[in-house]
Amino acid sequence: TCKGGDANTCLTPAQVEAARKIYSPARNPRTGEEIFPGLLPGSELQWDRLAGPNPPYYATETYKYLVFSDSAWSAVVRPINFDSDFTQAKERAGVIDADNANLKPFFDRGGKIIASAGWSDPLISPLNSVNFYNKVAATVGAAETDRAYRLFMVPGMTHCRGGEGTDTFDMLPVLER
Repeated sequence: TCKGGDANTCLTPAQVEAARKIYSPARNPRTGEEIFPGLLPGSELQWDRLAGPNPPYYATETYKYLVFSDSAWSAVVRPINFDSDFTQAKERAGVIDADNANLKPFFDRGGKIIASAGWSDPLISPLNSVNFYNKVAATVGAAETDRAYRLFMVPGMTHCRGGEGTDTFDMLPVLER
């Protein structure tokens, strides 16, 4: 935190508070339930994508048309309520939610998953991929998950590509083995 005025070498108290919120998971204010994990250190260079002055278009379009059915809705005018609006989103837009961790039928048919995510992703918290992997393991069992599902977390990679780390690697040999 800046000891005096604002400078390029420190953060103002408001900026520190904003960073704490970005690193913290989104929670239902009534139940305390984690809705989505926070971003991780290393994602800061692209915070403008998710935490900038305008919400990402894909989020506003989802709430505008799928959740609220209101083409005039704006997050700036009416911010999202993480209790009632998130519940409504799960009910109305849940058909596009891919969080069913029971992958046993897929695994039983010989299906395998190889997944990667960047530790510096500024759009979808990397912990979302880790949490889903752990949820699958808890649902179908660790041995079955280990046999059929691999998750590779890439240091320094942002959302699918780019970032301070590598974003170019060939997964095909891994699949072939």
